[in-house]
Amino acid sequence: MKTIFITSFHSFVSKNVLNTDLLRILKEKHDLRIVIFVPIRKKDFFKKEYEYDNVFVEGIDQQKLSGSRINTLFARIAHLLVDSHYLWYKKKERLTASGKTLKACLKYFFEIVFTKVFAGGGKFTNKIFNNFFRFFYYYADENLLREYFDKYKPDILFTTDVFDESDTIFLRETKHREIFTIGMVRSWDNCYSKGILRVLPDKMIVNNETIEKEIVEIHNMPEENVFIGGLPQFDAFIKEARTSREEFFKKINTDSSKKLVVFAPAGSILSKVDWQICQIFKDAIDEGKLKDVQFLVRNHPGHPADFSKFNGNDNFILENPGKVFNKNNPKETELTNRDLGHLADTVYHADLVIWVATTLGIDALVFDKPQIVVNFDGYENKPYIESVKRYHKEGHMKKMLDLGGMTMVSNKEDLILWISKYLNDPKINSEKRKAVTKQQLWKLDGKSGERIANYILNEIEKIKKD
Repeated sequence: MKTIFITSFHSFVSKNVLNTDLLRILKEKHDLRIVIFVPIRKKDFFKKEYEYDNVFVEGIDQQKLSGSRINTLFARIAHLLVDSHYLWYKKKERLTASGKTLKACLKYFFEIVFTKVFAGGGKFTNKIFNNFFRFFYYYADENLLREYFDKYKPDILFTTDVFDESDTIFLRETKHREIFTIGMVRSWDNCYSKGILRVLPDKMIVNNETIEKEIVEIHNMPEENVFIGGLPQFDAFIKEARTSREEFFKKINTDSSKKLVVFAPAGSILSKVDWQICQIFKDAIDEGKLKDVQFLVRNHPGHPADFSKFNGNDNFILENPGKVFNKNNPKETELTNRDLGHLADTVYHADLVIWVATTLGIDALVFDKPQIVVNFDGYENKPYIESVKRYHKEGHMKKMLDLGGMTMVSNKEDLILWISKYLNDPKINSEKRKAVTKQQLWKLDGKSGERIANYILNEIEKIKKD
């Protein structure tokens, strides 16, 4: 029997991996022992949801795992070794928050120069610096996972989020023990936002060709070791029957005779004016500019928006999806299979999807839904470094928006205008959305989970032969 370690520390890993055909196929192999590592706070939940005859769950204290001074130091350096718009404006945000003291200005200047020197010198030069960094990180091992590796003696590690702090430590431990590793890039923004990849796995799984190019060019992963698998979380969107319109609208307690607009706000971490966008919607309805329309406001499960200042009515439904483990840290919220089914039904029955700096637009691509991107700050005129505009210039986001499949609006008048246009003719920009779908979803064939699972099993077979 071979043993595979699987990490699941980010709340979206269960949605993207464990709730898909990927885990189902792996656990059907009775000669394979699967050990899933999760945050210790969620251990009981994961044991109830995923433990099986050959599937075991171990809880990890992440603070103990990645909270050391050594790991913090390397994490900070890693973020200086990628030259991206996101990491630039995070430096700028810290400078602005500090009141631009002399110390803060000097730190900002040093970080900018460091990044330009060590991350802006070209592909060959960057690779040299990155390899030096990885060499020193490798020898900073603290043996934090010895008990689990000694207990289970794994043959392979499948790290589902190669940029995660905890996953990184798992990767480093496997390198020391010469255990075969398969990594996965969890999200479309990670290559730009998480700093340089500190440990290169033996093989890498990515969602699409765009991320493949990024992991090769920015993070030096050999192209021949990268496998494109698609997005397993969308297999069920395609294969499962969707709830009827009447049943769905009854479930969310709305009028099925009206158009449904789904709004995904940026959330409290990214914006304080999401409620103002809803107020603009409400004013447009009250003034007769929008008729026979209702809004389902779907909060981000990891950082819900604050709508305490918004006085809604029957035309507005606010949803906070997922199982909350820690009210003080919504990022620990998990999405169950039931939540995913509801998400699929939501975008399936939506007549229009509007969003700010979120991934709901990618979900909506599965059903070719028209989309509007809100690129302004409600009634406020915020400086760029505080505006939602900065999010839509991030490398991963810009690549998608440049294709023109989503309409980006910069004021409330255009927002209401384009809502009316899309509700009257949802096929506007349909051809451009197809280009976005190809870029982001690669193969939308319902077989991504199966494809990735078979790839992992094939690598395990090679280990057996060796």
